[in-house]
Amino acid sequence: MSGIMIDRTQAILGGLFGFGTVLFTPTMALASEADIVLPYLTAEQSSMLTFGIFVCILGMLFGLYQYKKVLKMRAHQSMLDVAATIYETCKTYLIQQGKFLILLFCFIAFCIAFYF
Repeated sequence: MSGIMIDRTQAILGGLFGFGTVLFTPTMALASEADIVLPYLTAEQSSMLTFGIFVCILGMLFGLYQYKKVLKMRAHQSMLDVAATIYETCKTYLIQQGKFLILLFCFIAFCIAFYF
């Protein structure tokens, strides 16, 4: 009895997978990157972008100022131990993410090379 149930479950899951594959498979597009139309920026839009960059630079300078202030502060050894643990955890996480991004980049490069 359980063998029939497993076969039915596999058939249903196979059908759903097949339907999802057909549903999410892109159709052939007759366009390329050369057909992309870039919008024209007015003087007002351009100045708004420049202002946004200026705000970002101010934020970076403020962050640098606060970082330098915190470096001068003294801390208890237990807090330094906690900070070291957090730093090592974040470093390990970033290394793993970097490996993933390199693998993803290689996969995308392979797909692009295969496509062209």
